[in-house]
Amino acid sequence: MANIPTIDTVKLTAKGLRLLAKVQSGATMYFVRAAIGDGFMQDGQDVADLTEMVHEVPSHQTGTTATSATVDLTKAVVEKDGTVSVRVKIKNGDTAFYMRELGIIAKDPDEGEILYAYINFGDGASAMPAFDGSTYIVRNIQMSFIVSNAANVEANITLAAEVSYDDFMAHKNANVLDHPDGCVTSEKLANGSVTGTKLAGSVVTLDKLNNDVHSQFDGLEKAIQKINSTKKIDLEYSISQGSSGYNIVVKPKVNYIARKEVSGTATYPTQSYDKCYMYICYGYDSGNIFLICGTTVSGRGPQPPDNYILSAEISSSSDCGDFEYHRLIQKDDNGDIVAVM
Repeated sequence: MANIPTIDTVKLTAKGLRLLAKVQSGATMYFVRAAIGDGFMQDGQDVADLTEMVHEVPSHQTGTTATSATVDLTKAVVEKDGTVSVRVKIKNGDTAFYMRELGIIAKDPDEGEILYAYINFGDGASAMPAFDGSTYIVRNIQMSFIVSNAANVEANITLAAEVSYDDFMAHKNANVLDHPDGCVTSEKLANGSVTGTKLAGSVVTLDKLNNDVHSQFDGLEKAIQKINSTKKIDLEYSISQGSSGYNIVVKPKVNYIARKEVSGTATYPTQSYDKCYMYICYGYDSGNIFLICGTTVSGRGPQPPDNYILSAEISSSSDCGDFEYHRLIQKDDNGDIVAVM
């Protein structure tokens, strides 16, 4: 099996650039297929002006009955630098040709199928003889071209089970869970496949949560550290995944309570009290933060105002009623979580 190295000189057509702008505005990039051809570009001809292959060679995809060359997309992965790596497998058919042109056909939401990216090998074309009835000639080509690292990219992978030797060796020699960012998604995990027993202690931290969750709680850990540095109260937090999102529970390490003295000043005793205290559970669900107020006795407590992210003040009532909130952590005007002392 002959292989052509990764090609990073692929250019976008004008229609491809217009589609890229739409994708950067939220449209989905969908690669339909790869196209092959044997045509030469004219002197001075620009790839940007192409709307189709110079001379496309008939081809079909795996799963379609035909005798022409077989051309499949086997891989499409968005890299961190905003490029996409697309692997194409070409197998000869009943007609000989020179594999001089290679293009990627994408679906534009307004124009339908367009020639998105293109390269012409010119005099460096590979000869593809006709199938002799016993041995196929195969070319594996990996192309790299720009899409945007924030792009939603999908592809019509018609030979998904194809694994290259390089892919196999990279996976075989990889460290535990050393996989590309974003390659393990919720769609690839069976229900119940990730359990508490499969996660080591403290393996889930704020830094390891996905970016959208992390941004919601950015500053929480620093705020807790700032409060703890005063030695007035010792807070801790834990992270778990609930039925519809992530939960972050912040509470005192021991049963500290905040009392209100006659003067009205909130104080934080340094010893543990056998009385109820209140804590807040952060919840993350579809982009929203919700607060759950709980106590050591009655479980669910009253909801504090929205900007009272964590309160630790309670009356001495035996049934944990009549909460009086004192803000420890709150959101500032920018929506960031900060300590309030």
